Amino acid sequence: SKMYQRMLKGFGVKFQDVNTYVRRSKNPKKLCHAHLKGCIDPTGKLPEKKVFISGYVESSGSRRELFGKVHKRVYLSRSPSLEPEDAKLVSVVGVRPKGMTSEEWDLLCSYSFGTIIFPQSRQFAPLPCVIADGDLDGDDYFVLWDEKILGHLLDSNDKLTVRSRKVLNTLKLPAKTSVNKATTFSERADRFWLRKAQDMMLDFHSQKVGSQIVGKLYSLCTKASEEANGANKVPDIYDKDAIAYARAYKDALDIQKHGGKIALPQHLHTNLPKTMQEFLLAL
Repeated sequence: SKMYQRMLKGFGVKFQDVNTYVRRSKNPKKLCHAHLKGCIDPTGKLPEKKVFISGYVESSGSRRELFGKVHKRVYLSRSPSLEPEDAKLVSVVGVRPKGMTSEEWDLLCSYSFGTIIFPQSRQFAPLPCVIADGDLDGDDYFVLWDEKILGHLLDSNDKLTVRSRKVLNTLKLPAKTSVNKATTFSERADRFWLRKAQDMMLDFHSQKVGSQIVGKLYSLCTKASEEANGANKVPDIYDKDAIAYARAYKDALDIQKHGGKIALPQHLHTNLPKTMQEFLLAL
């Protein structure tokens, strides 16, 4: 999607390389990305900060090999992917880890292509949470293993890519913004949870404006990143306003299900229509 293309270009990947892959990927045989269902490691033996991708692929020697034996690193993200912290470069397990039995390894290797298996967390933050604040309740994860794009992200000395590589390789939770998410709904006791849900679903005006603000915030995010670099066509995904809009966009998606507030700096409110400004203040 254009959302993932924007991020790759914002990390420093050449426009030509991204566009070439987009055209090439229309041929199923040359596809080097997929949306995989996130699952937890049933063995508890996968090393932390690494993933296992089920299934087999064709190696350079035209042999059938386990995915992780051929593709040792992947670009990993999930939707919505709008700010630098929303994507990571992650190592893929391709051989049986130390401490895992042959039976447990055979179990993982028996799964068909379509799942990305995350390790059980003990010492570090859960890896799904690091990937655009994901979880394992049915989320699909965007996995890219195109050699040219990954080669650029891993090895390029381009200034922007060097900066991005540090972000992509940092597998820890990002610092959260200090925004008060409490609302008149959340101040009530938990025993009123059903009434809270009903109130939100029956407030048709708020639901309508809430849906409209989602699209508006997305547009403002992409516009801010494009304008930040002026004549330079590379989207500045590190621009503070673009990041603020990105986070507000995620909040806007979230409140439709759970209620809460949308965190948007005051100086950016004026870029929204009056009805949306009023909506933000009323939350």
